[in-house]
Amino acid sequence: MSESMNAAITGDRGLVYERKGKDGEDFTCQAVHLFNCNQLPKMKTGLDSLKTRFCVLDFFKTYKPDPDPMRGNYWLIHGLNMTPNS
Repeated sequence: MSESMNAAITGDRGLVYERKGKDGEDFTCQAVHLFNCNQLPKMKTGLDSLKTRFCVLDFFKTYKPDPDPMRGNYWLIHGLNMTPNS
């Protein structure tokens, strides 16, 4: 992970912005970060540290070109998410 990404995620004052013709200034990132992954990342620390730093959002819908409504599948049509009966 890059130093600037690590600083943004942890809130460290390691980020610098520069305006044209001006000196750079440090700032603390206050953005909310959203990441998408198929599995939780491997971490050297235990799950307790993960629980205090992350909020895991589970998405259980499955989108397929030929869905089976009995299995909870949904239509996938050119990027539009639609239920089989809509």
